[in-house]
Amino acid sequence: MAFPSDEELKRIRKLLKNVEGTRIVGEEGTKIEKFKFSLCQNMLGFYKDSGMSKIEFAILLGIDQAIVSKILKCRIEVFTLDRLLKYYEILFPDYKIVIGS
Repeated sequence: MAFPSDEELKRIRKLLKNVEGTRIVGEEGTKIEKFKFSLCQNMLGFYKDSGMSKIEFAILLGIDQAIVSKILKCRIEVFTLDRLLKYYEILFPDYKIVIGS
């Protein structure tokens, strides 16, 4: 398989220009950022395992699809911790937070 031509690469770059991928939190992230990221990752796992559509998932959480997309792409900067916990509790009503040292 040959490497794509310059024209093909330009076409691909144009398509991907405004695409937002999933964010990650690295080692430099704060504990709150890491916790919010973990919540989003668990909600993403629930979503994938459930087989629901984004519309069904949005209805379950009582939010619109744009917010669901932000959760599934780990856009933690747009959420407060309490807001994420509100959504998390809908999916995992018996969750417990354990604070350790």
